Amino acid sequence: AHHFKPQLQEAVQKKDIYRFAQEKFYIPETKATMRMMPHQYAILEYALSGDHPFIDNGTIVYSTVKKSGKTAIAALVARWIAETWDGSNEVYMVANDMEQARGRAYEALLKSIKLDPAFDGKNYANGWKIIERGAEYLENHSIVKALSSDYKGEAGSNPTATFWTELWAYTSEASRRLWEELTPVPTRKSGFRYVETYAGYTDESDLLLDLYKLGTDGRRLTHDDIDWPYDDQPPIWVNERAHLFMYWDSGEVARRMPWQTDSYYAAQAQTMRPEAFDRLHKNLWTSSTSSFLPREWWDHCRGVVPPLILDDGTPDISTPLVLAIDASVSGDCTALVAVRRDPTDDSKAMLCFYDVWYPSKGAPMDYSELDARIREICVRYNIVEAAYDQFQLHKLMSDLRTDGIVWCRVFSQGAAREVADKQLYDMIRDRRLIHNAGPEFDEHIMAAAAKEAAGD
Repeated sequence: AHHFKPQLQEAVQKKDIYRFAQEKFYIPETKATMRMMPHQYAILEYALSGDHPFIDNGTIVYSTVKKSGKTAIAALVARWIAETWDGSNEVYMVANDMEQARGRAYEALLKSIKLDPAFDGKNYANGWKIIERGAEYLENHSIVKALSSDYKGEAGSNPTATFWTELWAYTSEASRRLWEELTPVPTRKSGFRYVETYAGYTDESDLLLDLYKLGTDGRRLTHDDIDWPYDDQPPIWVNERAHLFMYWDSGEVARRMPWQTDSYYAAQAQTMRPEAFDRLHKNLWTSSTSSFLPREWWDHCRGVVPPLILDDGTPDISTPLVLAIDASVSGDCTALVAVRRDPTDDSKAMLCFYDVWYPSKGAPMDYSELDARIREICVRYNIVEAAYDQFQLHKLMSDLRTDGIVWCRVFSQGAAREVADKQLYDMIRDRRLIHNAGPEFDEHIMAAAAKEAAGD
C-alpha cells in the first residue's frame, strides 16, 4: 500500500482548491473569479488529494475536448500550489514546440494575478511580484517560472510541479529531453507533472501516446471511487504503480461546459475536415496525414466541361474565370488552375484547364515560363482574379499587378487555407465540382494529403 507523506497530506487537506478558485483566481472572459463545474472539482479533489499518490512524484493528465477550460484549470492548480503549499515552491510552466516561449497556461496564470483588484504592480497587495519570465509569491517566496521547450540549462532543476500544455505538440527531441530532465525529484516532499491537452496524432505525438497507453493500462474508476456528477462511467483511469492519474474525456459526451452548444459544433463541422473535428471537438486520436478524399468521390465528379471557345472559334472573353497559382523552387511542382461557375447552376464550379511545371534536376524553377503563361491567359480570357501563395510568388505577382495584367489576391496558408480546403472537400463530396481532368491531375489529387495545421 502507498503511504503518503503525512506533512503533505495535512497541507493539501487544509487548503481547498474550490474555495481558492472562488476567492482568488480571476479569468479574463468574465473579469470575475472562477466557478468550477462539479466534474472539474471532482477531478481535482481526487487527483490532488493526499489520500492518493499522484502528487507524490507522479503525473496528472487532464484531457478533454477543445474549449473546455483546460488551460484555466492548469493555471489555477499552479497558482494554488504557489500560494498555499508550504515552503519555497518552484512551479514551471512549459511551452510546447509550437509556442517556444511562454505557454498559454503561464499567460492565464499571469492574467489571473493582474486581474485581482488588489494588484497594481507596485505595492504587491495580493502578494505577487511579476519578474522577468516569472512571478514570485512574496509571502512564501514561491516562484512560477516560464520555460521554453529548449531543455538545455534545466539540468539539476528541483521543481515542485511542472505544467505541460498540449503535450500532443511536444514532438521534437529537445522537448522529449526536457520532459525527461524535469522528472519529479524525490528530494522534495512533493512533486508532480501536470499535463493538460487534447488528443494527438498516432504517428507524431509519441510522448503523449505513451502516457495515454500507460493510463489505460491502469484501472478505470467507477462511481464508487469518485464523486462523478454524471450518469456515464467516469472517464478517469489510475495507474497506482506509475503514480498516474488520467482524466480522458472523449466523444460528444465530453462537451460538459455550458457554452459548448449544438449550434457551435454544427458551425465548426462546416469549416473543418472530419479528422480535425474528431481530434479537437471529440478528443479522439487521429493520424496527422490522411488521404484528402476517396478516389470514388473524385471520379463521380467527372463530367463535360464546355470549352472556352465561341462558335466562331475565338476565345470566350466574357465568362469570368479565377486563377489559382502555387509555386515551388526545386522540390515540388508549380501549378496553375482555372475555374469557373457552372453556367446552369451557380452552386457548382468547373475545372476549365490547368498547367504544371516540374523543376529540372539540379536546377530551380524558371519563373519566366509561369509569367509568360499567366500573361497569355489574361489576354485570351476574362480573368477576374489570380489568387496565389506569396511565399515564392511575391515578386512575379507584384509585377503582373503593376503592369495591369490581372487583379491579384494573396491567399494565406493559415486559416483561409483551412476553410478553402474544407469547402473543396465538401464540393467534391457533394458532386458540385465538375472536371474532365487527365491522369496527371488525377494523380496529384490522389497524392494530396490532408495534414492538420499545428495549433488547432
